[in-house]
Amino acid sequence: MLTSEVAPLLEIRELGLEFSRFSGKARVLDGVSLSVCKGEKVGVVGETGCGKSLTMKAVMGLLPTRRTTVTGGEILYKGQNLLGMNLSARRRITGKEVVMVFQDPNGSLNPVFTIGEQMEDILGWSSREPARRSLRFGLPKAVAAEARRRAAGVLAQVGLADPERILNSYPFQLSGGMRQRVLIAMALANQPELLIADEPGTALDVTTQAQILRLLDDLVRARGIAILMITHNLGVVRQVTDRVYVMYAGTVVETAPTERLFADPLHPYTQGLLASVPRLVGGGLSEGIDGSVPDYLSPLPGCRFAPRCARATERCHQEKPVPRVAGEAHLVACHLVK
Repeated sequence: MLTSEVAPLLEIRELGLEFSRFSGKARVLDGVSLSVCKGEKVGVVGETGCGKSLTMKAVMGLLPTRRTTVTGGEILYKGQNLLGMNLSARRRITGKEVVMVFQDPNGSLNPVFTIGEQMEDILGWSSREPARRSLRFGLPKAVAAEARRRAAGVLAQVGLADPERILNSYPFQLSGGMRQRVLIAMALANQPELLIADEPGTALDVTTQAQILRLLDDLVRARGIAILMITHNLGVVRQVTDRVYVMYAGTVVETAPTERLFADPLHPYTQGLLASVPRLVGGGLSEGIDGSVPDYLSPLPGCRFAPRCARATERCHQEKPVPRVAGEAHLVACHLVK
């Protein structure tokens, strides 16, 4: 699916973000632009620390407000700028229409409440006034009963047998795979239109991870919702997504349909990522990329990848590249690509 054919469900335009630190201001996002359409599966890949999760947390409004400054850009959901909304209006969208599944199920579930209490709170939250939006206050019996019925139904949909037992369990009583499925059930409970998955299944063994990815794919297909997947696992991206954004040091360096990106990567960083994937056949160790992500406190005036690029020219070090068309739905931010 090409973003030019339909209006994007979510569109990030030239998002800039900086953190205030004791040693200065760190410009962590520098003009990030990406989009996802209804029913589309989009991947965002890159090394640890390149800004993938940070970008999605900006969408969800989960960044520390005292230390974070948006320096420019927009985050549009169905054409409405989330950054311009008040907290109440934004929360009616994030957490209901746009939801996020985090990579660590242990850190995402409250250990002192049962799964049922947490799911009932999520389902009851969407229909109650702010004074009732907390487990501390409880929910009216009729609302709680309906929420529990819906919770049992969605647990069954994500492949968990005996939903009643799961609802009465505490997180520590479930396996890692079961906790991940519970998180997915919580995310899908209010029938969202966009699911953001941050490294789904990374903390699990490879077999369970494959099951979680298959579950996500099946649920997205069945419900027709969009998925935005953050990962460093290129194998997962190739298997699951329709389009890919490659991020490096707070910038998007390349985007293309998945098959095209893997067949013809153009940015030196993308080429380096693909060369770093371990090979099961062919012999020898996979190649790596020399160097590390640059210091965000001292942003480079040109391409942020230039210090690690063997082909970089003086222009690369001095002038920031802008995305240019390199084929159908294929954009590359590199001076070396003509």
